[in-house]
Amino acid sequence: MGTQFLQHLSAVSACIENGRLQENIKQVGLLDPLTGINNRRFFDQRIEEEVTLSHRNKTPLSCLFIDLDHFKSINDTHGHQAGDIVLKEVAKVLADIMRTSDALARYGGEESVILLSNTDQTASYEIAERFRKRVEETPFKISANKTISVTMSIGLALLAQQSDIKTTQQLVNAADQAVYAAKVAGRNRVYIAS
Repeated sequence: MGTQFLQHLSAVSACIENGRLQENIKQVGLLDPLTGINNRRFFDQRIEEEVTLSHRNKTPLSCLFIDLDHFKSINDTHGHQAGDIVLKEVAKVLADIMRTSDALARYGGEESVILLSNTDQTASYEIAERFRKRVEETPFKISANKTISVTMSIGLALLAQQSDIKTTQQLVNAADQAVYAAKVAGRNRVYIAS
């Protein structure tokens, strides 16, 4: 009887460990390995859920598309390791000041996105400005004796009852076009999609 109990306990333990490892693999698949924030796969899943909730609950959903200004020159001037440090530190700054209901993900390269659920255009703009100012005011230490300043441009798009934006693709495209317009307008600013 004791042997059967130990065999059963061993089998249960193996099942628990297997489940833990599967969950670990799933989490790793949704995280960006460089920055430690959510990755594009996570974002693609989450935005579908948020758009569905927004339509069902008739609440606004904002998408902030973030692009670091002159990031290529950071890599060219200071090296790719410095660029990686900046990406990690900017992600940390954004994650530290986000609300718990927000979703931050690395979209690709130096681009990130943030979903602000149940947040209207005015509040979204204020939040985006807070992100922009915090990054602008943060000195980024890229080596033992060197810090650099970084700015970012943010495109803001809103899915809401009165908005022309109704689908996931329209929301992402509008935010992407808005960040491009922010860069054309001089960078280091928040631009609202029209």
